[in-house]
Amino acid sequence: MPARRHGSDDTPERRRGGRRWSDDGGSAPAEFVMVSALLTVLTLSVLQLGLALHVRNTVQDAAAEGARYGSLADSSLAAGADRTRDLISTALGPGYARDVTATSDTYLGHPAAVVTVRTPLPLIGLIGWTRAWRCAGMPRSRRWTDEEGTASLEFITAGLVLLVPLVYLILAVSAIQGGAFAVEGAARQAARVFVQGQGVDEATAAAERAVQFALSDYGIDSAAASVTITCSPRPDECLTRRGFVTVVVVVREPLPFAPPLLDADVALSVPLSSTATQQVSRLWREGP
Repeated sequence: MPARRHGSDDTPERRRGGRRWSDDGGSAPAEFVMVSALLTVLTLSVLQLGLALHVRNTVQDAAAEGARYGSLADSSLAAGADRTRDLISTALGPGYARDVTATSDTYLGHPAAVVTVRTPLPLIGLIGWTRAWRCAGMPRSRRWTDEEGTASLEFITAGLVLLVPLVYLILAVSAIQGGAFAVEGAARQAARVFVQGQGVDEATAAAERAVQFALSDYGIDSAAASVTITCSPRPDECLTRRGFVTVVVVVREPLPFAPPLLDADVALSVPLSSTATQQVSRLWREGP
């Protein structure tokens, strides 16, 4: 019977240990599944964030449009609230339009219609917390078993690196969407009030005030906006019966967390513009 040296590597414990380590190759797929599940949850959370921001922008725009509609001379606060409900129900569903109120107040030194919407915060799809928001608008191989867990770490790192730009992209798109809603509403309301003015000076002041109101709903400084008013078919006389008034509003929406440009004290931004045209009533006449 051959002798066995003390301390030899050929021991049952060493052989069992060798078999134990060689059979550990199945841990890599398990880690891959767990890490993939984690990244899937993170990705879905980012997408849910984008949906929540979209809901906020949509409700804010509907509230602003309802307030503008309710402030018209031939309208009322109740009509403004009804219009807000219709817009939200069409875009998101009636469940988001159950709590809409319209009141009159003073804003920026002028009488104003205020539409307030209390809407759910979407947590899973469009299902969420009721009245949480308030808007006033591979095959296994030995190479894998020898990685000792570094593959999982690299997978997590790569996933997070990819998620950060995705989160920023969603924030940037949300900011641009809100700016687009603001500039569109500003141009539309400015054209509406201009054609109802009793004189060019009065109409111009009302249009500028409408742009200020609309942009301030979204936190945009109206002083940085460019407003152009043109008239047809007689450019020299804007308020003529059956004439057309066109208002163009241009703003720059800063990108989230964007640093100022190197050669100017201006943050990186995206230009946004909107054009609206209204016709002067055939019954219009200049006031006293």
